[in-house]
Amino acid sequence: MFAVFLHQIKGLLTMLEHSEENGVSVVNFQHARILDEATVQSLGSELVEAGARAKSGKLLLNFSNVLLMSSAMIGKLVVLRNRCKKNGIQLAFCGITSNVAEVFKIMKINELVEIYSDQASALTAMQEV
Repeated sequence: MFAVFLHQIKGLLTMLEHSEENGVSVVNFQHARILDEATVQSLGSELVEAGARAKSGKLLLNFSNVLLMSSAMIGKLVVLRNRCKKNGIQLAFCGITSNVAEVFKIMKINELVEIYSDQASALTAMQEV
């Protein structure tokens, strides 16, 4: 009974929504502002788990709900990118808002990861690889 309760609490605390579409593991961020350290740490852990669960070898992060993101979160994304590369997982981002796009450009994330305007175009491109 206690284990079920803990699982329900953990489910309420999740910051990412996971789905599988056309053989691609898709992760949608649920928070608009990823700024505080606790949120960044939690998301970092969830992203590592998502990468490990990407059975198809394809992982798409959808940022359409994200308006602001701290530089610490950028670090977590770089760690995820490096793990995906090491494990042969194709990683892509989509739905980047203008504020986040500016940060990605400054931090040169766009040189490390394929970025698509929306989820549909990302899924199409990832199917071709």
